[in-house]
Amino acid sequence: MKRLLVMFLVVQLLACSQSDKPVSDVEYLAWMENEENGFFQQKTIENITFSLFRQTSTYRTLKSTDEQLGEQFVLRISPKERNAQNVLEQHATSTEEYFSLLQYFNTAFRTQIELVDLENSTALPIAYMNIPNYRTANYLEFVFAFNQLPLESEFKIVINDNVFDSGPVVFRFKNTTPPYLIANAK
Repeated sequence: MKRLLVMFLVVQLLACSQSDKPVSDVEYLAWMENEENGFFQQKTIENITFSLFRQTSTYRTLKSTDEQLGEQFVLRISPKERNAQNVLEQHATSTEEYFSLLQYFNTAFRTQIELVDLENSTALPIAYMNIPNYRTANYLEFVFAFNQLPLESEFKIVINDNVFDSGPVVFRFKNTTPPYLIANAK
């Protein structure tokens, strides 16, 4: 009987250790960057690609030396073709228009980004930054964050594009808890 009890306990310990095995930092980062998990999404409309990456606070902390970073989104607007001309230079018909578009993306574009919950309530980003690339890259890149993400099962980020004639570009996110957080919460 003792032998049976010991074997039962060993089996239970092995089963528990397998299910509670924490995910490594490298595995977590790879999981977050995998499109299939829904944190990174792309939409191509005609010759422009909109990419949006939802970066959790854990993801940002693992990628940085800073502690306690909040959740943010990284939006990249790029030409469909990798080796194409700068996305703004493609669109602008003159130097004046190019600088006008640059000014728009530095300031007013923030008001064209919305968080929409299941009840269609909207919020604008509380933090917004156009990452300058000084014409060394052919894309535009933005980082933004909201005061608080909805607690519902899913939400949308809507980019109301007024420049590239793409209309509203909608990204749907599920409030998924990444495996790292599940494993380390136990």
